[in-house]
Amino acid sequence: MVVMNIKDRIEKVKAGMIQSTDDFEFEIRDAFSIKGRGTVVRGTIKSGIYKIGDTIFIKNADGKVWEDIVTCIWGLGDFVTLDLKKSRKEDLKAGDKIVRKL
Repeated sequence: MVVMNIKDRIEKVKAGMIQSTDDFEFEIRDAFSIKGRGTVVRGTIKSGIYKIGDTIFIKNADGKVWEDIVTCIWGLGDFVTLDLKKSRKEDLKAGDKIVRKL
């Protein structure tokens, strides 16, 4: 079995050799605001691959769905932090999902 290290994987994503997948799903653990960055969510990638700049959809527990764009990804592995372009922290709760396709 060949294991790709994180640096190689990042370089392949940047070069367009790894594409986003439609099965991308992220579960929000918490949301907060950082001055100069905006709304940030922390949580777990449940499946799939996402590239910065792709359009995503946020589905909350109340059934509301809206579109956003992830402007930055922080972290390694499955537990990461995402910077969101349009969403407000007040609209996000633990358990809300971020997906690439509805």
